[in-house]
Amino acid sequence: MVNLSHLNPEQREAVTHTKGPLLILAGAGSGKTRVIVHRVAYLLEKGVDPEHILAVSFTNRAVREMEERVADMVNAPKLARKLTLSTFHSLGVKILRRNISNLGYPKKFAIYDQGDQLALVKRAMQNLRVSDKEFEPKQLLEEISNAKNRLESPEEQTDSLVREVYAGYQTAMKHCGAVDFDDLIYLPVVLLRDEPEVKEYWAGRYRYIMVDEYQDTNPSQFELVRLLADIHGNLCVVGDDDQSIYGWRGSDIENIRQFPKQFEGTKTIMLTQNYRCSGNILEAANLVIAESADRYPKRLWTESGDGQKINLTVVQNEEEEATSIVNKLHQLKFDKNLKWSDFSIMYRTNAQSRLFEEKLRGERIPYKLVGGQKFFERREVRDAVAYLRTLQRPEDELAVRRIINYPNRGIGPTTIERLNQYMERRGCTFYTACQQTDQNEDLSKAQQNTVDSFVELIEEYRKKIQSNPNFAEVFKEFLQEVRLTHHLYKEYDNLTEAKRRVENVDALLNGMFQYVEKFKDEGSLDDYLDRICLDQNDNKDEEEFQNSVTLITLHGSKGLEFPVVFIAGVEEGLMPYFRTSGWTMDLEEERRLCYVGITRAKQWLFLSYSMERRRFGQLEERSPSRFLDQIPGRLLRIVGAAGSASESTKEEKEQKISSFFSNIHSLLGDD
Repeated sequence: MVNLSHLNPEQREAVTHTKGPLLILAGAGSGKTRVIVHRVAYLLEKGVDPEHILAVSFTNRAVREMEERVADMVNAPKLARKLTLSTFHSLGVKILRRNISNLGYPKKFAIYDQGDQLALVKRAMQNLRVSDKEFEPKQLLEEISNAKNRLESPEEQTDSLVREVYAGYQTAMKHCGAVDFDDLIYLPVVLLRDEPEVKEYWAGRYRYIMVDEYQDTNPSQFELVRLLADIHGNLCVVGDDDQSIYGWRGSDIENIRQFPKQFEGTKTIMLTQNYRCSGNILEAANLVIAESADRYPKRLWTESGDGQKINLTVVQNEEEEATSIVNKLHQLKFDKNLKWSDFSIMYRTNAQSRLFEEKLRGERIPYKLVGGQKFFERREVRDAVAYLRTLQRPEDELAVRRIINYPNRGIGPTTIERLNQYMERRGCTFYTACQQTDQNEDLSKAQQNTVDSFVELIEEYRKKIQSNPNFAEVFKEFLQEVRLTHHLYKEYDNLTEAKRRVENVDALLNGMFQYVEKFKDEGSLDDYLDRICLDQNDNKDEEEFQNSVTLITLHGSKGLEFPVVFIAGVEEGLMPYFRTSGWTMDLEEERRLCYVGITRAKQWLFLSYSMERRRFGQLEERSPSRFLDQIPGRLLRIVGAAGSASESTKEEKEQKISSFFSNIHSLLGDD
């Protein structure tokens, strides 16, 4: 029996309200994951078929946490496996694998990442004779992505260039039998909207739907959820409008604000008891966010006591800021017997991390920089995966092109161009052109032989993979056949660099073997490729840096918590952030971002403000952030950093620090 006694009254009400639309406004640290997990277990206890339950979140990490906690709670692994606990994109793949052929795509479609997408955008631009020197391909790809997130087709674009490139891009994508990440939501919406039998099947299957982090949904995600819940209306969304910080990438805060109007009969429950932050930190967060416009009025509270005051360090410049933070971090680590992983240094822009990295390296303090290059984006890993994609589905044109002459097998640009011409004349795929060299009069005998050898290699191992369920073992043999490791050692003169790249390929193979072992008869190469495409987390790096200081942007920090948090650059121009004079700042989203940063801290929060900072090589005077104006002095402990590297005299520096608080209103100026 599900034990609800340790839940607070609002959490219990949210768990047991199972019929009709439900909006759970879950403040920072209020136990929303606990509520979702208990709600799933409660539905199972009430006899709901696990196959009728769908819980959606945004990250694989959040989904894994839900899976583990539900499995522990229901103590029935087989039952838990029948649930659909998924990211939005994984759910989209599930729908498309069953129904994408209705749209004219192959059932075994590929999922293209940004590198593949850019290649197709550039091809569409070339076909239109549009120069990538005049128009930036990445910008056009962003326009296409935004259009899909708004559920707009190429024909609906007002800009003629975007319209034509978008149309050419989609045609090329379909020709390759591929979709992009935006399609994983866009195309399921098209299917559910335009194909009644598809909607009937999926809405009938998922009769109890829960959506986590609902404030981060964009128009296409909203429509996907709406269509799935349209028949039964059992939709529970969990989120916090105060933590909506991704408007710049398409999320629409109005989805959560307008939920009661969009879904008639909505029950609204607020979770306001915070289990993470000490009282002083929480009060500061409440006061900062209280100034936000059009929010659901709520005030978080805690039973944990006031705790430590918030430290505000005023420094002369960014060099002094980095030194003071690393010194304080070192001191706390040993005074309070903390682990390095208990600390996080947060900032508004990635560029701020450089000085912290230098100081931490100088002190030999282990750290991980969140937001660096991800595992599956590394060149050698992309090459190996391209081989795997080719073996599974040689119609995947970009994968074939990537590896046809890697490692070098003598298929040069002239040969590839003649294959291209044949492909265009015959209207076939690129791989088919490779298979039909005997019919291509433009190819010399030597060119035919090199391409034929490549095709024979691919076909030999395609047959092996199709006949052997342990595709990891076959792929290991294949990599030995093409001598990829040998080539990497030959390609990189720096032995350390070569070893690192070989280790990455080895890590990919290890992951494949782990997948085969874990899923046995239930797994497949299709499913494995879907998983590695959707999983943006680099688990190898997470294991490598388990006990290290986390360097992370405020945007990246959402969903995390640390005993000790340092937030650097709490000043105008960084928080809130001004990019350029022509850029319109969303002040409300910047305020919410500040709130998110503050509420990551459990016990100690350190803010720092630099009186001057370099910009384009020039020192500029800085003003304290307007958000500091909402935090009263009684919650703060104000200190000046010792050991200044500035040329200012001690008296000048003390005067600046003293004037910081006595003149804060004049420093802030008008909003």
